[in-house]
Amino acid sequence: MRRSQLILLLTCLGITFALFTFGKRGLTVEEALAAKAEKKAEAQNESNEEGKRINFTEVIANVKTKLKKAQADSLGFLGSAVEEAEKPEQKLAALEDLADFWKRQGFMEIAAHYYVDIAELENTAEKWNRAGETNAISFKMARDSALVQHYVDKSIKSFEKALSLQPDNLDYKIGVATGLIDGRNEVMQGVMMLRDVTTTDSLNTRANLILARLAIVSGQFDKAERRLKIVTKQDPENAEAFYYLGEALANSGKKEEAAAAFEDCKKLVNSESFSSELDDLIEKMLDI
Repeated sequence: MRRSQLILLLTCLGITFALFTFGKRGLTVEEALAAKAEKKAEAQNESNEEGKRINFTEVIANVKTKLKKAQADSLGFLGSAVEEAEKPEQKLAALEDLADFWKRQGFMEIAAHYYVDIAELENTAEKWNRAGETNAISFKMARDSALVQHYVDKSIKSFEKALSLQPDNLDYKIGVATGLIDGRNEVMQGVMMLRDVTTTDSLNTRANLILARLAIVSGQFDKAERRLKIVTKQDPENAEAFYYLGEALANSGKKEEAAAAFEDCKKLVNSESFSSELDDLIEKMLDI
């Protein structure tokens, strides 16, 4: 495994956790989207651009067809509760139940769709933040480019709504910045937002970690080292930060320090195969 693959592994740890948390499922949203596209293609010959537009209601409908009968029955009851709700508080409660159902089935992406609906009704920073976070998880899990863009847009807009309600909340600003950088490749705009965060809070671990990752990509290893040492001091159990610190130190010629950082990372990840790969990396770096 190459270093780039190791970085990818660490980046995907949160995604893997999400998949284990939300369980296995019989149909991915991508497969539902493909089924929708196949049916649509039979009806009419659309352009590629048109085919990339997402009608999430249709996607959900395709996922529903793959549910077991007991699940489908529960979903029907929950859907009826939403439609029959007469008061706003009743509809909110019904939507929460519906979102929770999809989350339990392993479809965080569909739960995120309903979290946006809930946020629109309640219009609180807390609910918009939840919508932003769940759509951010979804865009990192998605493989279809149209779905990725769908979740990215929903995530950024949700964090922007939360930020408009609580302008001083740095986590919401980081949420917007992350979406811009990782979702839309609008790196400079996202970096400027993150620098605003570190100007306000120089020890902010989330902002410093993202900025350090970008510094490594651009070859600014000294800047990356400085930011990563802040992160590892503030959050000594952050495996990703220790790996990136090892990368920055190694590229600066500080091999012994880099090896120590990789050893710390190895202890935190606690994976036999990953430890073996890091051992090989350390041995090559130190010419053992």
